[in-house]
Amino acid sequence: MNIRNLDLNLLLVFEAVAQTRSMTAAGRRLGQAQPTVSHALARLRRLCGDPLFVRTRSGVEPTPYAQRLIGPVTHALDTVRAGFAREGPFNPVTSERVFTVLLSDVGQAAFLPPLARRLATEAPGAALVAAEIPRSAYREALESGRAELAIGGLGFLQTGFYRRRLFTDRYVCCVCAASRIAREGLTLDDYVAGRHVGVISPGLPDDGVDHALLSTGRGRRFAVKVPHFLVAPTLVPGTELIATVPSRALRGLEAKGITVLDPPLPTPPIEVALYWHERLHGDEGSRWLRGVVVDLLADSPARGVA
Repeated sequence: MNIRNLDLNLLLVFEAVAQTRSMTAAGRRLGQAQPTVSHALARLRRLCGDPLFVRTRSGVEPTPYAQRLIGPVTHALDTVRAGFAREGPFNPVTSERVFTVLLSDVGQAAFLPPLARRLATEAPGAALVAAEIPRSAYREALESGRAELAIGGLGFLQTGFYRRRLFTDRYVCCVCAASRIAREGLTLDDYVAGRHVGVISPGLPDDGVDHALLSTGRGRRFAVKVPHFLVAPTLVPGTELIATVPSRALRGLEAKGITVLDPPLPTPPIEVALYWHERLHGDEGSRWLRGVVVDLLADSPARGVA
């Protein structure tokens, strides 16, 4: 038999007749008249080249060929039904879902502790995966569903994505607490003449400091370059180095030997937002997690926009 000619409705009729052993009962189950069931079964008989069911005193009984088909047909239909069935309402208390969130190193340090505590309380069976990948891979990860959410300054995620503002951070300068600058203050001349810790990571946008310096015709000299903001302040104690990092990079960091100062020139604010792809916009589990993130991190009632 060429299955290209097979109508799925014929298999539903076959299943109903096989389970009820009656054309009339099969019709009632399917909401069809008995002649309609008989006509569909006749079509399937022609396709199979077998009578499939024969009449007996108690109803109809499957032929040996039909008996062999009952298991595979029922399994196939159950698989199709399961594939189209919608999951029940998301319940964080009973969910064992694995949520993947894209975060920078600063995000992991600042946001994961309260988020993990919240999940442990409200969704004890769920798991949280914090993924740190190149920003150039964020779009594909969110589009494919490998990640539910991303948190950060990710203005490049536009078409096809939703955004919900969380808060605005700012840059600060870290210097050794025993240095002259810590005692006297950080001037623009000190900043330009100093040696800096640079944060260089693939896909990480410019922090805006160098752009601001260019407007004065000056620039920075880097003594060390590292891939993470969390590392930069730890290199400052006992040196004359200057590390310019988001203020939240210092949360939870042992700041012994570090003095934190304002930059000596205006730097652009860091707009941190929550991003998700439109394919998960209506997903109940994703919506619940977004609500938790907003509740924990947002500093205003601004609404998400497409």
